[in-house]
Amino acid sequence: MGHFERGVENYKKGNHLIAINEFTKWLERAPNDVKAYIYRGNAYSSIGNHHAALINFSQAIQIDPRNISAHNNRAVTHEKLNNYEEAIKDYSKTIEIAP
Repeated sequence: MGHFERGVENYKKGNHLIAINEFTKWLERAPNDVKAYIYRGNAYSSIGNHHAALINFSQAIQIDPRNISAHNNRAVTHEKLNNYEEAIKDYSKTIEIAP
């Protein structure tokens, strides 16, 4: 089992810090893996580090600008930070990509 798989397994078990570490190791080898950035962003969000989550979701969007999950998760995170204008932009982009 590789770092990505261990990251997913630990994320699902609620071991978010271990998951973040595994995804970080994976991303050193696969720096364009959109799913890993999204998972790591979700793990950061789960521990309340919303700023780190935003960075990860934004990286995923930079790699794949039409990724619905990345836009939606970034919107939710913006909403948690009371950045409502940014949240609306991302929700709107999600709707534009997948009406």
